Amino acid sequence: MEGHVPVNDVGVLPSGGLLASTDLGAVYRAPKQQGWAKLGTNLPTTAVLDLQVGPDGNLYVATHGRGIWRTSTSGL
Repeated sequence: MEGHVPVNDVGVLPSGGLLASTDLGAVYRAPKQQGWAKLGTNLPTTAVLDLQVGPDGNLYVATHGRGIWRTSTSGL
């Protein structure tokens, strides 16, 4: 993702990776890597307002107008 995009929330994965929810979706950065990658394969391109790792180990992503999505944190 290039340029300036408003960030609504940030978080840390159990693996030490970083998460950011933006007005264009959710992105993550793996530990010891540079650059950001789009989170998940089925998440819509919409404003993400909140990110939370649940007690079940899954990541819950709250979007604007598209509901709450669940994705696995394995491999992140």
